[in-house]
Amino acid sequence: MARSPQSFGNFGPGGWDTVVADVVTLTRIARSSQPGLPMILVGDSMGSFALQQYLLDHSQLVAGAVLAGSAALDKMEIDPSKAADLTAFNREFEPARTPYDWLSRDPAEVDAYVADPLCGFALQPQALNSFADATSRLADPIETARVRLNPPIYILAGDRDLINHHLEWLKPLSQRYRATGLTDVTENEYPGGRDEMLQDLLSSTKRSCPCRSKFLACTRDSSKRIEQ
Repeated sequence: MARSPQSFGNFGPGGWDTVVADVVTLTRIARSSQPGLPMILVGDSMGSFALQQYLLDHSQLVAGAVLAGSAALDKMEIDPSKAADLTAFNREFEPARTPYDWLSRDPAEVDAYVADPLCGFALQPQALNSFADATSRLADPIETARVRLNPPIYILAGDRDLINHHLEWLKPLSQRYRATGLTDVTENEYPGGRDEMLQDLLSSTKRSCPCRSKFLACTRDSSKRIEQ
């Protein structure tokens, strides 16, 4: 738990692995409180990288996984020696209304992010180092082969999300899963979408948009496969 703004962006003594371990703990709590129900784990943006690592060791705990706003981490070429600056993702949208327009097409969502004192901080150097250390495991085909057969994996992203470099860094992710024998891997790419695709798709102001209909249809299909 971050006890003060000075500790924001710090994963604690265990680093990135502790973040993933916390997800495992929460999964076990949820499974215990709702026995018999299928567990679908959703990882969005940085959470998607935690989910990628989670699947290497704990895929038996979930019936399916959703990776939103993700990428192949090794393609991002993270340099731990440089300070992480979230506003750097905004360069393509300049001149921009805010430094965080890269997050969403919805101005209200961007404004809510800017106004939230718990948002907008960067990773501290030690945390960034531990995050970058996950790169080798996530790109290793031997490690990826540890994901049990055959959890449905649904990958969604916007083609203007700088996290995935216009989808260029997203493609290797699904390719690596399929290369290990996983067959239930679904991808959906949304024209004009930015990093917060879940917010775009589930926003009440966009209930009738084609992108949202496409998303809901795909999630229904995935749910049917899990039930089977």
